[in-house]
Amino acid sequence: MKITWREVAGSQIARLRVRQVADCWLAGRELAKSLAAGLQVTSSPGRLISDLRELRAADHLGE
Repeated sequence: MKITWREVAGSQIARLRVRQVADCWLAGRELAKSLAAGLQVTSSPGRLISDLRELRAADHLGE
């Protein structure tokens, strides 16, 4: 069975899109929690996503 570059690229793009959707969903969920708690929310979506990745990594490490 021969795998083409197009199949490899398509697979990588699909993974990236799934990851982006997951990050956006997590960011939205955390934003809703922050608003509900009356906390100040980070103004930059990129910063919020970065913070969420750090929190998720810490959760996986059991911190």
